Amino acid sequence: MKAKILTSLIIIVLFNLANAQTTLFSENFESGNQGFTLNTADLGSNTGTGGSNYWVINNAYSGGSGSLNCLGFPFSFTVNNTASQPAGVTNNPNSSYMHISSAAAISSGINCASFTAADGLCNFDENNFTKMSTDISTVGYDSIELSFYWLCAGGPQSYGELYYSTNSGNSWLPVNTPTSILNNQSSWIQRKLSLADFEQKPAIRFGFRFVNLTATSASDPSLGIDEFIVKGFVNAPAASITAPSFNGVSFCTVDVFNVNFSTTGTYNAGNLFSAQLSNSSGSFIAPLTIGQLTAQSASVINVTIPPGTAAGNGYRIRIVSSSPNIIGADNGINISIGAGPNSGIAISAQDTLCSGISTTVTLNGVSDTAIWQQSSNGTSFIPSNFVGNSFNTGPLTQSVYLRAIVSNSCGSDTSNTIYIHINPSPTAAFSFVQANGLGINFTNNSSGTFNSSSWDFGNGNQSSNTDPVHVYTASGLYLVSLTVSNAFGCSSTFVDSVEIFPVAVNYSDYNILNTKVYPNPTPGNFTIDFSLEESSDTDINLLDILGRNLLNVFSGFYHEGNHKLQSELNLSPGIYYIEIKTEKVRQLHRLFIK
Repeated sequence: MKAKILTSLIIIVLFNLANAQTTLFSENFESGNQGFTLNTADLGSNTGTGGSNYWVINNAYSGGSGSLNCLGFPFSFTVNNTASQPAGVTNNPNSSYMHISSAAAISSGINCASFTAADGLCNFDENNFTKMSTDISTVGYDSIELSFYWLCAGGPQSYGELYYSTNSGNSWLPVNTPTSILNNQSSWIQRKLSLADFEQKPAIRFGFRFVNLTATSASDPSLGIDEFIVKGFVNAPAASITAPSFNGVSFCTVDVFNVNFSTTGTYNAGNLFSAQLSNSSGSFIAPLTIGQLTAQSASVINVTIPPGTAAGNGYRIRIVSSSPNIIGADNGINISIGAGPNSGIAISAQDTLCSGISTTVTLNGVSDTAIWQQSSNGTSFIPSNFVGNSFNTGPLTQSVYLRAIVSNSCGSDTSNTIYIHINPSPTAAFSFVQANGLGINFTNNSSGTFNSSSWDFGNGNQSSNTDPVHVYTASGLYLVSLTVSNAFGCSSTFVDSVEIFPVAVNYSDYNILNTKVYPNPTPGNFTIDFSLEESSDTDINLLDILGRNLLNVFSGFYHEGNHKLQSELNLSPGIYYIEIKTEKVRQLHRLFIK
């Protein structure tokens, strides 16, 4: 039953004997220079001979008995003889072949095709990979035939697989036709494959993987391979396409130029030559068609580097044909493609501001440095002082149009234009006068148009009047703020300190003249100059900011005229008052102690 199923699945391609055939690769494992590299790390496989099983090449077919150690206990096993080879194998019935051998069996002197199944206790899941040591080219052949003899009993979790690579083994693809699994075959059988996937490949190689997953049952023999042959067939003289040539090695997106090439052989009516562009690493895994020509002989293809092609330095160009399907060699050297500035660059910024406010302008979607231009009317642009792809404008007082011009070796592009509209802002200001007692008359001196005023008198009280009057409950220094706003929501705030003096009382028309307190501020020593209009008993006192008497500096009689008093006090830094009081007048002067 197994033989019947396998026979129905195997694809056998019958070639016309008149067709020319070429052996592209052949390995019967009889010579010392083998064409396969054993026990490689491809597809996460074990390397070397350190696992439970590994690839070997020999002509051993005899089984036997042996033992292995698991968790410190010996376990005996028996390996059956490997089946003899059929007449189609060179040096049959017992020629050299490539196969998986059990490390435990080899240590017991048994070298035929066998394996130790993974049990998840002493032997664990592992893969073993072997591959052709070099690439071969299948370009120029109408079909490729791969043939080999194999056997592998294995089990559902123990089987062989065939793979191929078109990039020197950097990645591998499974061969799934007629099946991806090589097992349930205890005797030698030949498999022949002719797949389109193998055709017209500048570089291809094949490899086998033995998969050994945790299983409850499995049978020898392990995977064995012999008489591995790759042949190329052509129906007519091989057609070929030379490597293309063109002027230059540096291009920009949307560049247009001619690609020259020549051909040999016969091409059918309706044949389409296509110029293909690799990726930036030179790979044609997913080539991009950049120009086409319907013809039956060599010519010139006009190509265009498509917009949006990523910048890079490793591009290649090749020519392929559709009938017959020929893939020509690439141009042989790397070419560079540069991207011009992206026409989708855009500027973002806050588009409506109050006068005196700044905003951040950002140029998106481009890495090249921009040259900025500005305009007052949106049509006549002049260079601006703004620098960089993102910058802060600083306080703006006038509306402005902005745009950016970005240039590189592949051209230049102009961004969209943005308009930053500036609404006028008022400028807050006020003045004040101390009225009777502790009352202050505030005058709103703000400039520009405003429709609301907001006062904070620094003592927890507020007002929305334009020119308020506020009576403080105590003398002292208060921080007063005024905020004015207009209909655009633009506002301005002005802050000033307002000092409320203790009440000064004049008893007559006589005055204390030309009073000067200096230095002021002072660390503690100061001089008072003053002049009396008439002689009088005089007191000079030091008051705190609330008007409380702290110290009598002088008490005595002064004659009419000019006087000077020097004093040195040891006081904490702050604001104080010097009180000069005669029989008829009282005068206060602010003193700063630093």
